Amino acid sequence: MLLTTKMITGRRIAAVVAFTGALVFSLVLLSWPNLRNYRQVAFVESALNGNVGWMKLLLAAGADVDEFECPTARCRTPLIAAAQGGRCEALQLLLARGADVNKKMKRGQTGLMFASYYGHTEAVRLLLTSGADVNADFEGDTALSWAKQEGHGEIADLLIATGATR
Repeated sequence: MLLTTKMITGRRIAAVVAFTGALVFSLVLLSWPNLRNYRQVAFVESALNGNVGWMKLLLAAGADVDEFECPTARCRTPLIAAAQGGRCEALQLLLARGADVNKKMKRGQTGLMFASYYGHTEAVRLLLTSGADVNADFEGDTALSWAKQEGHGEIADLLIATGATR
């Protein structure tokens, strides 16, 4: 059966990644032009799931640490996806490779906001020590307001201790 671009999605790529060996996947990824278009989607999904091995492979194949997974306002960067999933090892890899800790989604959310919202204390600490803007604003909300809204008191205290004002 021939695969068409309509049949190929980021989630399907991630499923292929989960069931194939690194060598086979990298050979296909590097040689099949249609798959190259989905490299960034697979990279962001790997960051969300904390699959650092696949992230390294995809970086070697040309994935970008600051590129969005798609062009819509709801699309994430790898760092935002890793923060959302609370994946500290993935965050460390991205930051070591030069990811912008304060890069915002097209609507204005940051990785620190997502880590705070989902209650990922260690990810919040890592982002703060890496220079995340504790008072970044998204439509009047901040990481602190999201942490309070979701009842993450320890994160709220940490954000206040590092300069959060609202």
